Amino acid sequence: MLLGLFAVAVVVFVAAYFTYGKFMAGIYGLSDENKTPAEAMYDGVDYVPAHPAVLLGHHFSSIAGAGPITGPVTAANLFGWLPTYLWCVIGSAFLGGPHDMGGLVASMRHEGKSVGEVVDRWIGRRGKILFLLFTILTIILVVAVFLQLSANSFAADPAVAFSATLYIVMAVAFGILIYRMNCPLWLMTVIMVPIIIYACWFGNEHPRFSHLFSFSGNPALEYHTGIDSAEKFQAAKAADSILRDFDSFEAYTAAKKALSTKNMEIWRYILMFYIIAASILPVWLLLQPRDYLASYFLYFAVIIGSIGMVMGSGNGIEVKLPAFKNFVGGNGDWLWPMLFITVACGALSGFHALVGSGTTSKQIRKEKDALLVGYGAMLIEGVVAVIAIGTIMISGGMVGDPMNTYATGFGRFAGIIGIDPKVGKSLGLLALNSFLLTSLDTATRLGRYLIQELFNMKVDRYSATGVVVAGAMGMLLVKTHNTAGVEIPVWSALWPMFGSANQLVGALVLLGVAVWVKRALKKRNDWLMYPMWFMLITTLAALVFMIKGNLIDAKVPNYLLGGLSIVLFALAIAVVQQAFSALGKASLDKKDA
Repeated sequence: MLLGLFAVAVVVFVAAYFTYGKFMAGIYGLSDENKTPAEAMYDGVDYVPAHPAVLLGHHFSSIAGAGPITGPVTAANLFGWLPTYLWCVIGSAFLGGPHDMGGLVASMRHEGKSVGEVVDRWIGRRGKILFLLFTILTIILVVAVFLQLSANSFAADPAVAFSATLYIVMAVAFGILIYRMNCPLWLMTVIMVPIIIYACWFGNEHPRFSHLFSFSGNPALEYHTGIDSAEKFQAAKAADSILRDFDSFEAYTAAKKALSTKNMEIWRYILMFYIIAASILPVWLLLQPRDYLASYFLYFAVIIGSIGMVMGSGNGIEVKLPAFKNFVGGNGDWLWPMLFITVACGALSGFHALVGSGTTSKQIRKEKDALLVGYGAMLIEGVVAVIAIGTIMISGGMVGDPMNTYATGFGRFAGIIGIDPKVGKSLGLLALNSFLLTSLDTATRLGRYLIQELFNMKVDRYSATGVVVAGAMGMLLVKTHNTAGVEIPVWSALWPMFGSANQLVGALVLLGVAVWVKRALKKRNDWLMYPMWFMLITTLAALVFMIKGNLIDAKVPNYLLGGLSIVLFALAIAVVQQAFSALGKASLDKKDA
C-alpha cells in the first residue's frame, strides 16, 4: 500500500515537471538571455545571484515550514488518508506548483519586488495597499507562531537545540568561505553537511554535552530522561543520589515543567535576536547558506521517509488508518472546504508566493532556474506531504500532536535501515525544526521587504525589521481571553484565522499573476484562473463557516475572529472586483487594437 501510493505520487510529480513545467516555461518565455534582478540590481545585501542548488535549498527550506507535515497529518486524521493524499498530489502538481512558479517569475519580471508590485502595476494601487497590509499582518502572525514553535522544540529537546545552533554558526563560516574566500561549493558541502548530520547523533549520545543548551542549573533536571512515573522516580533516586533534592515524583514533575517554561522563554528571546540578524545581514552571510545547509538535512529526511514508504510493508509496518472516515471530521468540520484549508503547504500555500516574490526572486541567477526552484521545490514538498501522510497511516491516528505523530512514524521508518528509532525520532524532530527555523528567518525578512514596499522603500531595513519583530513579540506576550474566559496569548486567538488567510493569499496571488499574464504577456491565463476560482470559492466558503461558528452559532460570540473573517471576505471581493475591472480593460485594449 505505502509503496504504491509513493510510486504513483513520484511518477505524477516527475511527469508534471517535464510536461506542465515546460508548458509554463513557454508561457513565461523564460530565457537566460534576460538579466535577472539579482544581476541587474546587485547590492550585496538582498540582491545576490545564487547557484541554483543553493537557491533551491533556500527556497525549499523556507516554503516548507511545518505545513507539509502538520497540515496533511491533521487532515488525514480528520477525514482519512485517501482524500488527503489525492489533494496533496493533484494540488502540488497543478495548483500549488503553478502558483509558486507564477509568483516567482512575476516578481522576477518586476525588479524582484513582491506580488504587491504586480497587483499595483496591473490591477491598481488600492489593490496593492490592501494586499500588502493583509500580507504584512499574515507574515507577522507567521513569525510569532514559528518563533513560539521553534522555542518550544528547542526547550523540549536540547539535542535539537545543539544541532540547530551548530549549523547556524557553520552557515556563517560557509558563507564567508564561499563568497569571500572563493572555496568550491562542492567541497564545502562535502565537509559541512556530514558534520551537521553527525551533530544530531552526537547530541543524543552525549546528553551531558547537549544539555548545556538547557538552562536549569540543576543536573538532576538536565540529565535524567524517561522518568514518567513514581516507580521510575523512586528507582532512579535509589540508584542516583543526584535526585535526592526532590521529596516526591510530583515535586520532580513540577520542577521539570517549570524548567521547560523557563527554557522556552529564554530560547524565545535568543531566537528573537537571531531573526533580527537574519533579516538585516547580507543574504549570502547567514540566510542563504543556513537554508542551503539545512536543505541537505531535509533531503536526507526525505530519503529516509522514501525508504520507509517503499520498504515499510515488507518490514512488518502495516497501514492502520482508514482510507476514508467521513465527510464531516470529528471536530464538526466538513471535508469541503476544510480539507483544502487544513492541508495548506502540502498542496498550495499563499506563503510560498511571498517567499518566491520576496527573497528567492532577488537571488535567482538565470531565468530558466525558475522552473527548478519555483516548480521543482513545490513538487519536492508534495513528496514531503505524502511521507507525512504515511507516518500517520502506520500510526492509525494522532500520537499526541501532528509533529510528534510525524516524528514517531519517521523513527519507525528510520529503523528499517538500522537507525535506532529513538535517534530516528530526533532526526524527524530536527528536520521539523529545520523547516520551522528556515521559514521563521525567511518570514522575518519577507515582512521587512513588504513594509519597505508599502512605504515605497523610504523605510530602512533596520526600522522595518523592528516593526516585524515587535509585532510578533506583541502577539506572543500580550494576552487576551477566549470564549471560555481563559487567558491566552494573542497569537493563539488569531491562529485559527491563518489557514483561511493563507489560502486567500494564494487565491489572490493566482489572480494577480493571471491578470499579468493576460495583460502584459498577452497569453492565455485559464490554467491559472481555474485553480484561482477553486481556491477563492473554497476560502470564501471557509470564511462563511467561520463567521457562522463565531458569531451566529457560538453561545459567547467571538467578535475578534468573526469580525476578521468578515474583513477578509470583503477584502477578497474588493480585490477580485478590481482584478476583473483590469481584465475588462485588457479586453477593450485588444478590441481597439
